[in-house]
Amino acid sequence: MIKVLLLILDPDRTWEKIQQNPPTVTSVFFTYLLPLLLLGTGVEIWGMMELGYDKGTIVERRVKLDQDLANKYGGAQVVLALLASVVGAVLFKKVTEGFHTRHNYKETFATLAYSLGPIYLLRMLGALPGVNT
Repeated sequence: MIKVLLLILDPDRTWEKIQQNPPTVTSVFFTYLLPLLLLGTGVEIWGMMELGYDKGTIVERRVKLDQDLANKYGGAQVVLALLASVVGAVLFKKVTEGFHTRHNYKETFATLAYSLGPIYLLRMLGALPGVNT
């Protein structure tokens, strides 16, 4: 969790530290990617249930999200984000092979996961009613 803030505030030094001590896929997944996804989605869902979200284009109105829709929305968001991370790492590996370099899945997954971390963290802004989810 602290690493995502370091990637935002001091990316050069943080990427160098990651390169010096390369993590495994499971450590990146369980200690970085999954907690960020769950935290970001949880805060966003909580905000939409408690504060509401703006609905409507001509006449704006604030609607609170019900529990059933919140579960579906949060579950779909987490599953699709995980799918994008796993499949995206495979596609990223294929793209790098086109440049005559050989990277393994561990490297491409770590790169993609650390790169998507700030985006998943900023999902918490979706808790505010004025922010479009």
